Amino acid sequence: MADAEQKPPQNQEPEGFSEEEKALFEKLNIGKEGGMPMPDFIKPSEVRSRTAGLAASIFKAYHSLQHIVGEHEATLARRWAGIKQKKKRKELLLAAAKAIEVAGESWKVPEGHRPDIDIWRDVREGGSDEKLFAAKDAARRAAFLWPHLNLEDLSRPEPLVLMLASRARNAPDAFAAADLERARFAMESLALMPHYLNRYTMMFDKRTKPEEYGELVAWEDLPEDSDKKWLFERRGIHPGEGLWLLEVQDVTYRFLLEACKKILHDIPEDQLLANGDAKTPTAQAVEPTTAAEFSALITKIAEEPYRSPAGLDRTQLLEPVQARLQEAKDHLQALREDPAYFEAVLNDWATHRREQLVDANGNPHPILAKSPQVFWGRVVNRVVNSALLDVVEWGVVLSKVKTLLALLDEHEPTLDEGKDLPAELAFAFYALDHHVEQLKAGPFANITMGLVASPPMRPYFQLVTPESAEDKTLSIAAVEEAPAEESTRLLIRRLGVVQDEKQRQLVGLPAALDELEYLLTSQHPEAKAKITPWVAAQLSSLSVYSRLLRQVELFQPWAARFGADVQDKGVREALDGDFRRSVQAANVPKVTAYEVNERLIGMAMPGKNKFSYPLENVIAPGNADQIRRAEVNLDGFWGRVKVELERSGAMTGALKDVFAKPLRRLGGPAAEAAALSGRSGKVGKQANGGVGANGEAMEDWEIYAAEMAAKEAAQTQKKAAAAAAATSNGTSKNGATPKKVNTDKRSLKVFKSLFHDPLANPGSKPAEVSWPEFVHAMHTAGFSVVKLYGSAWLFIPSAEVGGSPLMVQEPYTASSKMSPTAARIVGRRLAWNYGWDRGSFEQ
Repeated sequence: MADAEQKPPQNQEPEGFSEEEKALFEKLNIGKEGGMPMPDFIKPSEVRSRTAGLAASIFKAYHSLQHIVGEHEATLARRWAGIKQKKKRKELLLAAAKAIEVAGESWKVPEGHRPDIDIWRDVREGGSDEKLFAAKDAARRAAFLWPHLNLEDLSRPEPLVLMLASRARNAPDAFAAADLERARFAMESLALMPHYLNRYTMMFDKRTKPEEYGELVAWEDLPEDSDKKWLFERRGIHPGEGLWLLEVQDVTYRFLLEACKKILHDIPEDQLLANGDAKTPTAQAVEPTTAAEFSALITKIAEEPYRSPAGLDRTQLLEPVQARLQEAKDHLQALREDPAYFEAVLNDWATHRREQLVDANGNPHPILAKSPQVFWGRVVNRVVNSALLDVVEWGVVLSKVKTLLALLDEHEPTLDEGKDLPAELAFAFYALDHHVEQLKAGPFANITMGLVASPPMRPYFQLVTPESAEDKTLSIAAVEEAPAEESTRLLIRRLGVVQDEKQRQLVGLPAALDELEYLLTSQHPEAKAKITPWVAAQLSSLSVYSRLLRQVELFQPWAARFGADVQDKGVREALDGDFRRSVQAANVPKVTAYEVNERLIGMAMPGKNKFSYPLENVIAPGNADQIRRAEVNLDGFWGRVKVELERSGAMTGALKDVFAKPLRRLGGPAAEAAALSGRSGKVGKQANGGVGANGEAMEDWEIYAAEMAAKEAAQTQKKAAAAAAATSNGTSKNGATPKKVNTDKRSLKVFKSLFHDPLANPGSKPAEVSWPEFVHAMHTAGFSVVKLYGSAWLFIPSAEVGGSPLMVQEPYTASSKMSPTAARIVGRRLAWNYGWDRGSFEQ
């Protein structure tokens, strides 16, 4: 027998830890206080014995499940859908679980969604540093090995049907990597520890018979020149984890089989399992079609454990990054163009500074009263720096994604799962992962600063009293009294996992954000009220990074070795060098180092109607002049920033492209605006003694604004004229003539609001735009719509519309309506990216 041939003679079988292993454990502090727990040793003969029984049970249940689904798939789906009450569905699942024995007792089916993470948090928050805290508790052990087989998720209408379809259509080896990955948190969190057996490997890939599934191979049985040596080293699984995998799959298939029996309770079991001329399931499961106007990423992620294992999706690598980069460019352009938007963004970032918190005595940070200019300097610098960095850094990420995709196109036809990836393709995967790990520090820094300071979170955190107004430490402490609402407590816990680096590394960024989004959309939607639009937008950026990490993980079977491969010193040094070259080529260090000149802070500080932009009634007395003044003030600030960036050498690449775009000026060209405000031409202290139109002394920011507006006047006028000519000729930014967009009456109303023209309709008030109405309008106009995480939505244009995908942030408010300013910016983004205007739509 093959099994007998694999088994070494009894006198060669290890009986316990070798002296070499004991010395290693001693060096690594394993089994000692503060170190990893000591694993339990297992003999090769025990592994083989347990493997034989488990593999036989797995394949028996798999073949029975395949038979039943092949014969009764439609009936199973229809009957499960017919059980309308979730309580009844849970009762059926509980009955199925009780029929399964594990270690001599009924299997304890987990109760809630991601029970493993919940138990881990409860143990840690309870102050315990206990290790292997799930080893002796059957319910806890089940939660960590079968987190996806929980009553909360499986009692929903879709998961069980999806799982029956996928498991019946694919052999157990197709799920081996995914099943083990879902149980890996048990080891990472030290809740459980697999048995230890060194210098042996178990094989599952491409093994479709019980006698070969989980084959145990001793390393010494494979000579250096053996063809199988590479395969066993690169694709094999540690024996302890291999036994976990077998146990996980054994329970999974038996549980699904019992669930089928309960659903088809009126068919005798001997008839249900009779072989006869049974049909095998069709190659593709029939899924219900939907006419929904959008899909949600969280729905796809929630269903992932129940479907066939997913592979790398190129569109999910490319489209969100393209859209996020375009959003960054549009945001910078909007900050330059729209005074109301600029002021709103400044106020939003100011609201989310930790200086806004009070200390334990209720005292505010002294900077707010004593040094407001310093406070606003911090705000202005963060707004400007973040806007600039987003453009250059997302450009770097997109470049890495495109490099990877090009290499995939080149090498994919010759890829062999039995061999390593070509070196340049493997490095492209490593490099993308490495860049994401480094660059996601930006959104994390923003969330760390702003989350606790957001108004809904302020009751739960307080500022550690600063030493002075200039103190930049801004340390915080949690308020001792916990929130009363369960939804808020859970929200703070899950946000804590996202923020805390140790917890985040343990759970993984994708999983941490998955759990947060699940809480906000399915578990406790009322918790959304505690998330401000600013916080939601920061989470959205993080989610794009997390999806990139997840896509890299899905490139199996090779991705299973990426983590080990990048530990090589030479690979790490190459990755560090590649990252340095990338960011230097994009001028990231210079942009990061840029600080707005202190004299410019006054130009940007809100107040004194500096950026008041009364577009709701341009013909009212004084409003036209105010619109022009706001635009001049904004042009003055950004004109000076542009000069400083050019002097520092940071104005290159994508930033130069954005700053070269013409600005839409409702108050006329900058020169005219300066003239009407009494400061046309070269205005400054040298020209008029620093006296304004009202005869009062001009402040520094006014002088700077007037000077920069005058300098930019001719250039702005020229660009605006060119843009106006293109619009009057009916051409888009790429020179093509946009086609009329056919839409319905409901959508036409939305687009008219987005493209509200205060000059063409003086006296008309800009309207708020309902988010569901906007989604409907974009869908009708030819976009596929995907709700991402946080407030981000992805709008993917059809081939007829053309252009790149767009990312738009949902108004994270109770009304779900865009403000007139937000609607105006969205309209301008549609104009910039697709050449649309108010006349582009017809019914």
